[in-house]
Amino acid sequence: MKRWFLLSVLFVLVLAAVFAVTLPAAMVWRWIGDRAPQIKLHGINGTLWAGEAARFSARGMNLGKLTWTLSPWTLWRGEVDSRLALDGEGLHLTGKVHKRADGGLQISELTGDAQASWLAPALAIPVLEPSGRLTVSGAKLHLDPHGLPRDVDARVVWQEAGVRGQVMARFGTITIDARGQDGRITMTIEDGGDGELEVHGKVDLDQRNYRSEIILNARTAEGPVVEALKWIGAPRAEGGRFLLIEGHLLLSEPTP
Repeated sequence: MKRWFLLSVLFVLVLAAVFAVTLPAAMVWRWIGDRAPQIKLHGINGTLWAGEAARFSARGMNLGKLTWTLSPWTLWRGEVDSRLALDGEGLHLTGKVHKRADGGLQISELTGDAQASWLAPALAIPVLEPSGRLTVSGAKLHLDPHGLPRDVDARVVWQEAGVRGQVMARFGTITIDARGQDGRITMTIEDGGDGELEVHGKVDLDQRNYRSEIILNARTAEGPVVEALKWIGAPRAEGGRFLLIEGHLLLSEPTP
């Protein structure tokens, strides 16, 4: 009798282990998806530990295909450590994500590239669309439960920077360095000296308030860059253009 009891317990443990190893990701998302109303996953395949979603959306924006691997050992300790890869239209990112005790996310080893058109909402110049490519390597950031950056250490390089629309112009290489802690982030913007546009500026993010001040000067007296600058910012008395963008981030509150 004792032997049969031990065999039954062993059988149940084996079944539980098999279920844990093969736990379908779609089932898990049905259980927890309501806790993240701003995130949508469609076409889920694979397991909790290694799977993919054919379409990943955040705050109504479709970002592409999401794949992940999740460490069961850290989950056993009550932590969440995963490796994510995002492949969308003109977007490829990989990184390591750790769920923090405060409900936020710690992202490290963030590496990838994207089309510069993803910058369009930040630049807020309706008649001109950014062109070129953005690259990032080894970036680190901490996002709070609202999705706002708390700590940032990143460098983004805008290669073959330019605009298209009313005019088409190439600016060269532009580098954006972002550093900061406790929700106070500063981004410096500088050109690489390899194009016809001189750029100096910074963006300050203090909690939900942001302000950018960027000075732009053409290195030529005429041509596409000069024409493009007519659509950007306001003229300066000493020459060039001044681009000012400021506002307040409006984000929905996290779901308990």
